[in-house]
Amino acid sequence: MTPEAIQGNVIFLQSMKLLVSGTIYPASAFKILNIDGNIKFTCIEQLVTNTGANWQKVRPVVQLEKNNDYISLNIHNRQTNNVFYYKFETWQLKAFQSALKLTYTNGLNLRSNI
Repeated sequence: MTPEAIQGNVIFLQSMKLLVSGTIYPASAFKILNIDGNIKFTCIEQLVTNTGANWQKVRPVVQLEKNNDYISLNIHNRQTNNVFYYKFETWQLKAFQSALKLTYTNGLNLRSNI
């Protein structure tokens, strides 16, 4: 993050460096929210066509883990071999659960026809 990234109560994303990105599709979001008990799994990447392109082979690996008190998110950047970890607890857990639920309830309403 650069010194000009945060100005007062505003954060400017173009002043920050993206370290990793990952994808959680609706099926994985539904699974983590609706299976009772402790669970840990790798999210399935849903691509339409296998072109054999390098970018397909190095897609980030996203894992979710849940117990009664938290959901953890691990993203393995296969290009840099770095692993990023975040643990959602308390109010952040509730916010993350709401975002996950949005993906399979109203998420498709956010797409556009171009």
